[in-house]
Amino acid sequence: RQARVEMNPQALSLEILMNHFPKHVAEAFVKGENVSEDRKDCATVVFAEIANWKKTREPLDEEQTNNLLERMRKKVATIAHVHGIHLLETIGEKYVGVTNLVE
Repeated sequence: RQARVEMNPQALSLEILMNHFPKHVAEAFVKGENVSEDRKDCATVVFAEIANWKKTREPLDEEQTNNLLERMRKKVATIAHVHGIHLLETIGEKYVGVTNLVE
């Protein structure tokens, strides 16, 4: 059972945008400001997935699998934040991120 958290629409919009864009871009979108083009000479794309995922989830039911994935997503997000990696996409046990985009 999950607790429901009430958020104002602007805070929810910012949270959703920050899951998909760097902080300065998300904040500009919410404020209705233009975002200037950024160019970087070098960026690194990071791809990761959970090793032996099929074997790991085999004994789990759907709820246990979802709980495990959510815990993993939070840990990966924390690690990514610490190392300056912007997560672009999380699909099941797979993660794609990019770094060297924001100073």
